[in-house]
Amino acid sequence: MSYRYEGYVILITVLAQLASIGFVSSISSLFGKVAFEPVSGSGSDLVNALIFVLLPALGTIIYLRLRKHKKAKTIYAAAEAFLLFILTSLILGYQSIPYYITVALSLTISIIAYVVIFKGDFISKTILAILVSSESGAFLGVVFTPPTLYLVLLFFALYDVIAVFKGPLKKVIDEPGFGMLSMDIGKISMGLGDQIFYSMVPAAAFLLRGLLYSIIAMVVVDAGVLMTMLLLRRRKALPGLTIPLLLSLLLFLLPL
Repeated sequence: MSYRYEGYVILITVLAQLASIGFVSSISSLFGKVAFEPVSGSGSDLVNALIFVLLPALGTIIYLRLRKHKKAKTIYAAAEAFLLFILTSLILGYQSIPYYITVALSLTISIIAYVVIFKGDFISKTILAILVSSESGAFLGVVFTPPTLYLVLLFFALYDVIAVFKGPLKKVIDEPGFGMLSMDIGKISMGLGDQIFYSMVPAAAFLLRGLLYSIIAMVVVDAGVLMTMLLLRRRKALPGLTIPLLLSLLLFLLPL
């Protein structure tokens, strides 16, 4: 039974990664033109990577405080729907599609996403997770360039260990599905944030060195995901990002 669930996880991950590569190829002209740079100047790569790591940490803390509030799910659903609207509009906007059609399609997708969060079944929620993670991964692949990209991978690999074993995520490990932030596949709970990074790596690889390199990056990430799941058979919880991101970082640093 466990093998089947692990196969589902890999399948979902691969679908999200392929979608991310497709999305990032359509917005590749943005690469080098937009970047996550709240700080500029000497040492800015390190500072910007640290700032980005702090964002999900802060989000997790806020989630922990609000997760039992009656309106928490409404706020989360609205935020995710808005994110989808922005990202879908960006991607469709680069397809020579008329503006009004882009807005209409993006709005329709965001409304459907909002409803799925509340009333969707496993299949619809899985499709939504793939869409969110692939679009988000593609966008992150665009906004991070080396060496900031490498620092982000390293910092999140380390952060995930702390968050799961000692930090805020330790408090929600026992909650079914980690609240609203993950997808349950059998006994495996896969965080949406993990899927975003699994999709980001091949998207970044595509922009840096092309399609073949992005496929290699996919294999490396998925090998890390599989390794994590095999280790998870003996543990109650493990960080889902650490092994895949460290392997990805090694790949990026190799002189291929």
